[in-house]
Amino acid sequence: MRKPTYQIFLISRIFEWFPWYQNSISSIETVDPFILSVRQLKQLLANRGVSYTGYIEKKELAQLVEDSASVVQGEVESLIQSQGGDLSRRARIAKPPSSSQFTGGDHFYEEVEDTKDSVWLVQVVPAGAQSEPLLDDYSWRIVCNQVAPFAIRTGIFDCRLDRRLCMSKGWHEPQLLLALPKGTRAKDRVVIKTFSSTRPQSVIEWIRDQLSIRVKSIQNLEEVKCYWLGQCDGQENSTKSTVSSSKDIKVLLLTHLLHPPLFLAALSIKFTGRIKFGMLSVKRDELEMVRKKLKLSDHHVPSYTIITPEKKVVYGRRRFEHFNFDSMNLFLKTVQPEMNDVFLCSLVLVNLLVGMHLFQITNTDSFFRDCFLREMTDTLDWTARLTCHS
Repeated sequence: MRKPTYQIFLISRIFEWFPWYQNSISSIETVDPFILSVRQLKQLLANRGVSYTGYIEKKELAQLVEDSASVVQGEVESLIQSQGGDLSRRARIAKPPSSSQFTGGDHFYEEVEDTKDSVWLVQVVPAGAQSEPLLDDYSWRIVCNQVAPFAIRTGIFDCRLDRRLCMSKGWHEPQLLLALPKGTRAKDRVVIKTFSSTRPQSVIEWIRDQLSIRVKSIQNLEEVKCYWLGQCDGQENSTKSTVSSSKDIKVLLLTHLLHPPLFLAALSIKFTGRIKFGMLSVKRDELEMVRKKLKLSDHHVPSYTIITPEKKVVYGRRRFEHFNFDSMNLFLKTVQPEMNDVFLCSLVLVNLLVGMHLFQITNTDSFFRDCFLREMTDTLDWTARLTCHS
């Protein structure tokens, strides 16, 4: 009597999996950017960190989106869901991301100069008679909203709280500070760069230029073929490439753009010392020659290739692989995780296993079970908060 029950169960599960599989396939189907609205095109470019200043017509915006990366159905669906309510510019700026208010020099050193894998944008308010910030409140909100998707943390430092620090640093005028790791090693020291423009768009362009330094601009096809793709010609060059780069994890961007998208530049800071980033700008009339010489017949341009010692993976061909900071950051964490990520995953896994073992015990006292479940829930909440903080 149980056999028909199992058959019905399996058939029902197949009917449940079929829509999920169909949705999974449709979510990675490419979408023609020309069918999107101008607002959606601009939002896609903003999520990718590609400047569209000077691009007015929809045809130009769609071409720019296509040059930055292909558009998949899942990315468009998430974009529509995120837009949701009021789409006006003032409504989005009215609720900016949280910006830190430094309480003094110790707080500044602890947050900015002791964090070696993140980027900080700080607005300095001088202690003199003209103690006005460089950017007014509205312009500062615009900047904060534009850099928040790329994990760039923002803050305001008032020199009246610590005049000695401002005197030692030479911060006598209102200005912007950009703090980021100096070298290419993990946990390297922090360098601080200054800027004094009052135009939000100029500030964003300056940030993009500073972060793009970490994405190596490749000019030579032989370098791409030998060092990045490991396709050296000749035994000597092959041995040299294997010794120098076989253990490296690299991200190679083939694109028509002249500058890397900001989300890729921000990731190059996030994974400093762990993953190398490079970009080859390909002219349209040289595309076929480049693909033939690099033996990339199955690659289209633009293309984001993740190169590991074991294999090469083209990013964007699976579900949830969108071309923005959060999606690629999650993907690269699975390729090259930090010790903190491994610890948190192990902690969550142990708690889940303990919980499963608890429900297998049929004679457990209900009071003990309730107490244990409360403790496990508190532990998972603490783990979630720690993960978000990290």
